[in-house]
Amino acid sequence: MTGGVNRHTGIVEGQEFRRRLVESGVPATAIRVEDVSANTWQNVENAAPHVQEALSAGLRITAVSKWFHRRSLHALKKHAPGLGPFHGLGWEPVYRGVTVTREAWPDVPDGKRRVLRERAELDRATVPVGLDGGAWI
Repeated sequence: MTGGVNRHTGIVEGQEFRRRLVESGVPATAIRVEDVSANTWQNVENAAPHVQEALSAGLRITAVSKWFHRRSLHALKKHAPGLGPFHGLGWEPVYRGVTVTREAWPDVPDGKRRVLRERAELDRATVPVGLDGGAWI
């Protein structure tokens, strides 16, 4: 789980995500937390040792992020040497009480702004990723 202090809510995201997983029955010993990052690139860079630990144990990697947050995939590919194929799962964030879905984002002011900003962020991505057989490479 990754994420430092959310500048909008004050919640330490990595710890909050961990809490929710434990409440859902995931053993706390199976969860690794990065909770000091301030952005997506730092999330992945700071969590890289945890990713390497998982790879060394023979585990597969799945990136979980907002559905439009493709830069997390680019950052993961950059900071996890030897990653190989991996999967990405997207969730729908809620901004000001409105869910930003793949269908409705243009009609949600906060959603539209964030999705368009994400596209601009991808222009800074230095490591390309693409799909091959349903997995990111």
